[in-house]
Amino acid sequence: MQTVKKELLKARFDPSLYESGSPVVITSDKFWDGGIDIAAPLYEKSEFYALAKGMSDLLKKLIADLNEDFYVADFLCENQTLYPSWSDLKSFALFRAVSEIFKKHKCYRLTLKEDSHLLDLMIESNFRYYSYFSLFLPESGTIIQPTCHTEIFIYSEKEDLIRERLTEITEPNSGIKIE
Repeated sequence: MQTVKKELLKARFDPSLYESGSPVVITSDKFWDGGIDIAAPLYEKSEFYALAKGMSDLLKKLIADLNEDFYVADFLCENQTLYPSWSDLKSFALFRAVSEIFKKHKCYRLTLKEDSHLLDLMIESNFRYYSYFSLFLPESGTIIQPTCHTEIFIYSEKEDLIRERLTEITEPNSGIKIE
């Protein structure tokens, strides 16, 4: 992971991508709002993390196919911030770990080869509603936005290509759906 100048990244980012048609949605029938409750039984936690891993692996395959680095910054997020502001957020270890790695008002370039573990961390954090990370892939004009509803929205100039590719690489019986 490397920091990059905000001005350089802003020059490549088109916020109208968020409004360009319907996003491709990676979803499932389980774990809707905020992922899982901290007091959930272990079998539910294992199902949640298996689903999160499956979705993360799917994104890794897509990013590898696109052969691009991806960028993270507060202004890339639809609501212009990396983190929510609820009062007890700092009491959660996952939030503390993520916010220590990704500082507010900084811009980062990540590579799949070196930073795939950070992609896992961002997805888990967004699914648990501890962050609002959006990933920007400038060459393909793509924004990847994991949500606290255990879904991933993908806004792209190449929407049809991405939908087709995700449908091809989604494992049967994984519980993951492409809409």
